[in-house]
Amino acid sequence: MDHAFARVESIPIDDDLGQQRHVRNSIVMYAKRLPVEANNGGRSYSLHAFVSDLITEAKSNLSKNNKVIPVLQVFNVLLETDALERLFESKDGTNRCDALYLFCLSELEGHTV
Repeated sequence: MDHAFARVESIPIDDDLGQQRHVRNSIVMYAKRLPVEANNGGRSYSLHAFVSDLITEAKSNLSKNNKVIPVLQVFNVLLETDALERLFESKDGTNRCDALYLFCLSELEGHTV
């Protein structure tokens, strides 16, 4: 698992609405600050990698709601705030969005991708 998801997973979320807004804003700001693609010879973390890591985390833990639901909640936040919009700037980013769509669709239909 990549270091970025570990950060997202370790953020405590309690019933306080203010804390939830803080977590939401932090995730959105983090995603929006990432470069779309890795630079420096692939040594930097990118939005492409973040999305791929989240999809991989969900796929590898399909039987664990405590892993899959937070990933889906992160995607929900990122989609609501257009934080993933920049992915469409490249073919690779579009492919990642397609992978996310297919993952969600397959889970709704009860099939794994």
